[in-house]
Formats: sequence, structure tokens, C-alpha cells
Amino acid sequence: NRAEFTKSQISKLAEQTIYCVSSDEYRIAMTGVFFQFRENYVNAVSTDSFRLSRFTVQSDRPVFPQNFDLLIPAKSLEILKKADSDVVMTTVENFDKITHVRFDMDNTIFLTRVLDDKFPPYESVLPKSNDLFLIVDLYEFENAIKRVSLFAHEKSKQIKFMIEPDLLHIYAEDEDSGKHGKET
Repeated sequence: NRAEFTKSQISKLAEQTIYCVSSDEYRIAMTGVFFQFRENYVNAVSTDSFRLSRFTVQSDRPVFPQNFDLLIPAKSLEILKKADSDVVMTTVENFDKITHVRFDMDNTIFLTRVLDDKFPPYESVLPKSNDLFLIVDLYEFENAIKRVSLFAHEKSKQIKFMIEPDLLHIYAEDEDSGKHGKET
């Protein structure tokens, strides 16, 4: 199996998924990033059971394997995030089982093991359809989130939204310290 990524694709893919990988050693599947290859696109998914991130890389031509799934350790994506050239990924098999993944970048070859575990069925928590839309001023929205996130719990970094017809309330609290912040 072979896949081709541009420098910006692999960097963005890593950046958008590694922040919510679990550090729980008892949940091996959640310590990695799940790749779902589907010929013209690849989904990269990670979760720590508080947050879930899915990032999709599209291609106009079939540069990805068809119907192929792979679980790669998060530390490997930390390295790929810093790629300074396009990346070609190939799988390495031992006794008809994929055990490692090889990444070729210019004059560098990077080899990593594949996590041998089943990733949780993340599709079941994603809504299939949504008839609700929220239109916000992006600059105001980002700044409000930055201010409120200072009060979020250090581990979960959870922010809550309460939506009314013409108002958006953004709220965060750290129950351990008693700090909280709210923007409307």
C-alpha cells in the first residue's frame, strides 16, 4: 500500500489531529491517529474521549489506497508535522501482516510501527445531518474563545456554548480551582 502526501497536507493533518490523542496507556488505540484511506481522500481521526478530531485530505487523483485503515502512534505524527518536503508512505509487511509504515521525505526515511488495536467506532458519535446553522463574526468568535478558554479545565479544555436566536453564550470553568469565564 502506498500513499502520497504534499508537505502542507501531512503537516496540516498532523497538526489537526495530534492535539487530542490520549495519553492513557491502557487504551492503546486512542494513543494513535487513525487513518482511513479511501482512494481519493484520507480521514485522519484522533480522540482522547473528551475531544474528537477528524481531518480529511482530498486529492483530485487516486493517490491513496482504497478501503484501507491504519493506526499510527501520535509521536510519529509529531515528526511528520515537521516534514520539509512531500511524503510518500508505504506499508511494511511481516508474515502477511502490516507491522510498520515507512515515510520517505527527500533524503530522509522514517520508519514507525503500526498500533495493533481497533480504533473506536467514531462515526457513531458524529451527527449524520444537521438543520441548525450558526453564523458568527469569525474575529469576534475566535477572540471570545481565546478569552474564555483561559478558565477552562487544564485537561479537558472544555468550552460550553449556549445558543439563543440572537445570542451566543460561551462559558468555561475549572471545577478544581473554581475559576470560570463567560462571554456573550
